[in-house]
Amino acid sequence: MYFTQNIKHLSDKSRWKNVDLAERLNITPTQVGAYMKGKSFPKLEGVIEIARLFDVNIDDLLLKDLSKENGRPFGAEGEDQASADATLDRMNTLLEQRVAQLEEEMKKSDPERARELGIE
Repeated sequence: MYFTQNIKHLSDKSRWKNVDLAERLNITPTQVGAYMKGKSFPKLEGVIEIARLFDVNIDDLLLKDLSKENGRPFGAEGEDQASADATLDRMNTLLEQRVAQLEEEMKKSDPERARELGIE
């Protein structure tokens, strides 16, 4: 995993000190320091927040050496097509699952309206 070196790299790239990053993540500078030294690892919610803050995808934050990457990990010029396609496939799968869940809920809660909308 590359989390420790990526958080250091992304902080440096943003010119943020531990205190700056801690404020943005609503944690202590000591916690940030522990992440950067590999002594501690945030909970999933923290990983998500860090990925959002730096505008990187979670897989890349954890699994790629971002110091060797150019540009943004998703949607940027120069992104490799396989990575973009894989991300879009995951997003489409999640979207299809959520639509199916919502359709099932609608069939149960308002069957007449579901039929009107063509949800059978």
